[in-house]
Amino acid sequence: LIVGPGSTCMQIKQALDMPATLLGFDVLLPDGNYVTDATADQLLPVVRTYKANVVLSFTRQQAFLLGRGNQQLNPEVLSHLHWPRDFIVVSSRSKLLALEQRPLLVDSDDAAFDAKCRGLVEVITGYDERLLYRVASPA
Repeated sequence: LIVGPGSTCMQIKQALDMPATLLGFDVLLPDGNYVTDATADQLLPVVRTYKANVVLSFTRQQAFLLGRGNQQLNPEVLSHLHWPRDFIVVSSRSKLLALEQRPLLVDSDDAAFDAKCRGLVEVITGYDERLLYRVASPA
């Protein structure tokens, strides 16, 4: 399980008793070990070796889901992940409402991956609560 940066994801990390960083990706490995504040070079062997799930939220004001604020998910790491199957997008309802219907944005430096992400994505907003939300690339 790879859990992304930000306060929304931090709450998940704390609930899982993971050693965690607010600004980085933290990884729970199948053997129970952790990687804290993982770099792209540390994430690459994880996604090559295991079927990984990535928990992400978006930057509050800019609405970036992938690209800005999480460069650890570089094109090489993303090439081993499948959108949307390997991604779990999380947010509070109030955080989504603050976007005023602007789409979530992806800018991963991989145009083909960005194209796969466009459309609707399921966003977990609470216990047994999900919404569909639009994803686009920046203009």
